[in-house]
Amino acid sequence: MPIKFNRQFFFLVLFLVFISWTACGSQGSLQIIDQQLTTRQFTGQTNAAQSLAAVTGTAKNISNRIISGCEIKVTFIDERKDIIGVASTTRGSLGAGEVWYFTVQLTNPDAWKARGYEIIATSH
Repeated sequence: MPIKFNRQFFFLVLFLVFISWTACGSQGSLQIIDQQLTTRQFTGQTNAAQSLAAVTGTAKNISNRIISGCEIKVTFIDERKDIIGVASTTRGSLGAGEVWYFTVQLTNPDAWKARGYEIIATSH
């Protein structure tokens, strides 16, 4: 069955990614500079099939003050745009101009199916 292209959905997702990428944090202080998705499969401790999806990247405090309560939240989605899972990482504070190299990972049997994600960065 061929995949049908939904133009409105595509532009909605593009808009949401743009908003979450550029308007992060209550003051827009924590900005995601780059990010990349990787997946892999492996065997867990009980010999059950497991997989991992991870988004690694760089975020920067673009303000001239220390920000606190920094969080990056990722919603992993499959090719049908169904949610596979949600994961996050946090950091207590980030100095003015400081860069944060982050990794957000999801481990579950379906994580290998991740084909996209939505990412949101927040701070106080």
